Amino acid sequence: MGPPELAADREAVGEGAGEARREAEARAAARARAEAALTEVLTEDAYPKLEDTNERLKAACQEIVDRYGLPAYTEGMGAKGCVIFAPEPLREYRDYLTKVDDELATLAWLYHMNHGIFMTPGVEEEWTLSIAHSEDDVRQCVDAFVAARDAAGNRVAQQRWSWTASSARLRTGST
Repeated sequence: MGPPELAADREAVGEGAGEARREAEARAAARARAEAALTEVLTEDAYPKLEDTNERLKAACQEIVDRYGLPAYTEGMGAKGCVIFAPEPLREYRDYLTKVDDELATLAWLYHMNHGIFMTPGVEEEWTLSIAHSEDDVRQCVDAFVAARDAAGNRVAQQRWSWTASSARLRTGST
């Protein structure tokens, strides 16, 4: 018969209600999965692991930024973090339009995608961690960031990388 929630949903829509019955069963299954995630997977001891993994990833990326003088910095909390490609902290939404190096962000995004790391496209290199991410996953992300930095070369401070979508190639140009 299934969980009590499923029985209650069946009574509400009737046994022969076809599509409504399937929807009720799907809702009950989704509630059960959500409850399991919140009570059996994301327990109190999971959150410190997420925060520790995020701090290690942020620190590794910031170390690369500092070592090579990249116009960027890291931000994050909990399971989310990012590298923001701007020479100074952003304080308001309009700063995204004037301070962020979109082309450098695009380069980093391309290198992550080409190294097997799915990143949400945008003006910052953003990640969301899960408890399933391992130290190897963190290393793979940092390695992709290093590869993007290597592609930009030591001239990042003097030159910009621009993306030519029509030819699908990178070219350098003076700032």
